[in-house]
Amino acid sequence: MATGPIVDGAVSTESEGGGMSQAQKDKAAAMVAAALAACGGGPFEDPDLPPSKASLWLDGESPAATLGIADPVASWRRMEGGRLFLNDWDTEGVVRGALPNHWLAAASNVVAGDQDIVAKCFVDATHGNSHGFYVVRFFVESASSGDEWQVVLVDDRLPCDAAGTPCFARCPTPTVLWLAILEKAYAKLRGCYEATVNGTVEDGLVLLTGGMARSIEAAAAEPDALWQEMMGAWTGGAVIGCRAGVAGNGAAGDPAAVGLQPAETYCAVTGGEMPPGKMVRLRAFHGSPEWRGRWADDDPGWTSQLRNLMRFSRDAGDGSFWMDFGDFRRWFSLVYTCRMADDKWTKMTARSQWVDASAGGGPNFVSWRHNPQWLLRVPRPTRLTLSMTLPQPDGDAAPAQPFAIGACLFRGNDAPDGVRRKLVLVEGDVVFSSEPRFSRRFIQEVSLPGSEVPYLLMPFTHEPGLESPFTLVVQTDDRDEDGVADITMEPVQPATDWRTGSASGSWDASGGGGAPGMPTFGANPQLELRLTGGGGRFFIFAESVGVHQDGRLQEGLQQAEFPSIGVALHCASPALTQQVEAAPRDGVVLQCALEPSDAPYVISPYLQHPAVAVASHPGLGYRIAVYSDVEFEFGGAHTAALPPGYSIPVSNPHIDHHYHHHYPTPPPTHRALWRHPSQLSPCSGSGVDASAVCEPADTGPPVCGGHNCWCCIHDAKFAQRRTTQRSKCPFYDIYERLDKIEQGVDRHLSLMALMG
Repeated sequence: MATGPIVDGAVSTESEGGGMSQAQKDKAAAMVAAALAACGGGPFEDPDLPPSKASLWLDGESPAATLGIADPVASWRRMEGGRLFLNDWDTEGVVRGALPNHWLAAASNVVAGDQDIVAKCFVDATHGNSHGFYVVRFFVESASSGDEWQVVLVDDRLPCDAAGTPCFARCPTPTVLWLAILEKAYAKLRGCYEATVNGTVEDGLVLLTGGMARSIEAAAAEPDALWQEMMGAWTGGAVIGCRAGVAGNGAAGDPAAVGLQPAETYCAVTGGEMPPGKMVRLRAFHGSPEWRGRWADDDPGWTSQLRNLMRFSRDAGDGSFWMDFGDFRRWFSLVYTCRMADDKWTKMTARSQWVDASAGGGPNFVSWRHNPQWLLRVPRPTRLTLSMTLPQPDGDAAPAQPFAIGACLFRGNDAPDGVRRKLVLVEGDVVFSSEPRFSRRFIQEVSLPGSEVPYLLMPFTHEPGLESPFTLVVQTDDRDEDGVADITMEPVQPATDWRTGSASGSWDASGGGGAPGMPTFGANPQLELRLTGGGGRFFIFAESVGVHQDGRLQEGLQQAEFPSIGVALHCASPALTQQVEAAPRDGVVLQCALEPSDAPYVISPYLQHPAVAVASHPGLGYRIAVYSDVEFEFGGAHTAALPPGYSIPVSNPHIDHHYHHHYPTPPPTHRALWRHPSQLSPCSGSGVDASAVCEPADTGPPVCGGHNCWCCIHDAKFAQRRTTQRSKCPFYDIYERLDKIEQGVDRHLSLMALMG
């Protein structure tokens, strides 16, 4: 089994979205130049949409025949002190006008939930104050043209009523012009104001953003999944609309009874985990009735602190209010998100899995390094949207409780290790880390500074060993609109990753020899490390295996109580001793720089309290994993070189070797008697067929009791065979005595080396 992850996370990169074509950009620039030339230094007056009835009504006379309303327009005016937005962060609300084009007003209200997004509707707003005109763009699908973005230039003269107030769609502050200018520009595109009447909210969202609304049935969605979808939209540059249900059809009762307008579209401006819980701030049309349930404007639960924290407004006519997420799900039947397709963006998708060793768990486990990792190269400041999705159950299978999942972004390794996985973390390495969430989908927006050093992206599950496939998506804007990704993403490749090898085994009934300094320390497993490719850096991990972990997939996971494990490294020539103190966690790591030596380096895992550890955790084992930037061989007991067939030339990453320390190594004087299982012949001393009693290579040294192989005298499962073979094999007692002598000498030398 490989010590690294199953690397199947190849990345597919797509260019999505549709920025304005160069032809449309040139057209907009030509419009601006022509308007500046025509106005002669004064305010521009658009000759293509003059202040006339033809610009208002389809018949050029009156709306009475088609709309059944009186003409509300008394004059066309420029708003004195007019400005596009109230300030840099607030678009105010939306006031519906005399025209029944409420679909356009509702879509504008939703898009204006984020001022940055609605501002992108304006190709040119720099001449508004000085020359009184704006250039607006709309997304109009056309089968005959490749230019789906259409640009329109209009002046800021608006149809007004007898009081001098704009009489069509506008903002609560009449001098805030963004909505009135959008409506006028669309009227020009359509031919007149009356031509803007027909449409749907979804049409309006596409018209203003170029994006596609993704609708979600609120009642059918899992609450956590819906919440994560909304949080991801808010942080990822999308807008959210929601439609109130109708009594008996998607609503818990009569929406009007609690201040909501049935079948009306609201803007979900923002939301988050607030002190009262999950909360959503909604905005209806200005002047509409407001929510009268929990957290309404007059709810007694509002404190001064909450008012300041949540930008509370007690204006009963502004259309804005807060609502608990539970009530939101109860009263709103449809939620849809829409991202502004103002520019091209890049979507990078990787499909991978947590399985076997690659299910490394969260960053609080030393095994986190095994999780799949991807290199992100970000040459300039970039805002990313990360999403990770677990698969839905197949067919009629009952939905399983989702894992607690999350993701981390690390600062990558400096050269020459820039293409390798992260193994350990130091201060400043964590750029972003999410708390694991019990959901099938995780969405998060992250802003990254440009860096010459790659970032490393690592999805994880809360606990090690939780296996599942997953899909990872990274989205970012294409600033140059050229279809070429501004960042790159690729999985860490085995061929360029760290060289690594591992060994594992089980502690015997005594739990080994305890910590360094104890007389019995030499009874701990002792594994050789030989450098074959020059000096280099090493990361030596010692981990506990077989500790029960509470893997229940529910809130309030309990951490396993790990025994205190440590690791020591020593070498006789040159004299070297290093160790990591035992810690009560799943594992520890020793970092060091090593040079080739005459004698092998010896790695010894140990338990601080051996007897307690093995009594508390039956079947407790250990695992040693070694990573380096140079070639090495690893495994076996330090009293002998590994026999043929058991050594690990670790020039190829991810080779895993299981070596169980309770199999003794043959004494050096009889090492020539050791044979690989493929070389075994029937034991002449016992007359026993070796093929009948010798175990496969991956279980340790073979057992046959003859002089052509080595007898395993410590493994309990061969006790009965040993009893039989003792009387048949003349070499058995000799080997047993030599082995005991060898072990005693080795333990003495180990203690002497550790004591200096």
